[in-house]
Amino acid sequence: MKSSKSTGPYSKNWEWSRNILRKNSGCCQPISPLIHAPAMNALPKTIDKLNVASEIGSVEVNGPPITKRSVEWLKENGKCLDNIKAGNSTIPEVGRGAFAKRFIPKGSIIAPGPLIHTPDRKIFEGEVGSQLIVNYCFGHKNSSLVLLSPYTHGVSYINHDSKSPNAVIQWANESFVGQNAEWLNYTVMELALMQKTGLSIDYIATRDIHAGDEVFMDYGKEWEEAWQEHVQTWKPQEDAGMYQHSSFFNKNESLVLKTEAEQEMDPYPANLHLQCLVEVIKLENWRDSSTESRDGLREYQDPHSKSDRKNCRIRALENVDGVLVYETIIIWGDNKEDTVDELPREAFVFTDKVKSTDQFLPNAFRHHLGMPDGMFPDAWMNL
Repeated sequence: MKSSKSTGPYSKNWEWSRNILRKNSGCCQPISPLIHAPAMNALPKTIDKLNVASEIGSVEVNGPPITKRSVEWLKENGKCLDNIKAGNSTIPEVGRGAFAKRFIPKGSIIAPGPLIHTPDRKIFEGEVGSQLIVNYCFGHKNSSLVLLSPYTHGVSYINHDSKSPNAVIQWANESFVGQNAEWLNYTVMELALMQKTGLSIDYIATRDIHAGDEVFMDYGKEWEEAWQEHVQTWKPQEDAGMYQHSSFFNKNESLVLKTEAEQEMDPYPANLHLQCLVEVIKLENWRDSSTESRDGLREYQDPHSKSDRKNCRIRALENVDGVLVYETIIIWGDNKEDTVDELPREAFVFTDKVKSTDQFLPNAFRHHLGMPDGMFPDAWMNL
């Protein structure tokens, strides 16, 4: 006789499953098949392979049989992936830039740039216009359907300089595994049928680049004219003066948090959430006011961490042994709330509300990068 009980996973397997998902949290998010098939091909196909990939890497699991070569072979046939690194740009207003990690002689490859081709740029259209990714894609004003996005380490940090660039892009040699020269003659509709990658560029040094030099390329006349027009016509939003980025509050460790009553008279900027770090509540020593313990809590405040955070409200604060602590209402969702006493300052972090940062402004700059004259194939021109 068959049992009427569920044949689902045993509880003893739950912790194992959580560990696998935690290790692979970056690759196990839902991926729309509309994005691109190659992204799916990079992921393990079975639970067994996922388990192995979490230990040795997905390349070892899904890659071709020969994935390891000698140093000598790589020097002759390979392309270096770490010639450049990110740093603060020498152009103050642009933020980050790409810098050479070692000497790169004129004419040599700075970095390869395998491309993801996107037949229909409309997938990048959002509520406030084009998405930020458009700024990192190559395109052409006479081609409405093709955008090419490079996915190589560091190249997205290469900034524009039309007067004195030291880098230029060109199509990769056909011997490179990611480049199929015949694709340059395909129409946009034919490219749409290619559910794999088959195009690649190289970033080439146009003069000797020394270690520490910033790498620049020319984004093209069309891009530069669009940027100049944007600068001349841009106007701040009506409520721009009220905006303050979350980092302004997070870097001030001595900031005393406001209670609910205080916020009624003096609220935080409307773009901010005050959130509580759930991991801190779970720590056995979170009430310990020793310096060593409190320094350890700060790792959870990293804005890039994946720590679990919940919106919260401060009900009251008090001084306990010389340390300010907070009576806090934790909002778990589904109208469920809990009150937690004596939370330390390190248990809180400010975050920006969804779509409240600069990149989501309706008048934010969006424009594809240009390719050198004659490089964009005629077969792709459909306007």
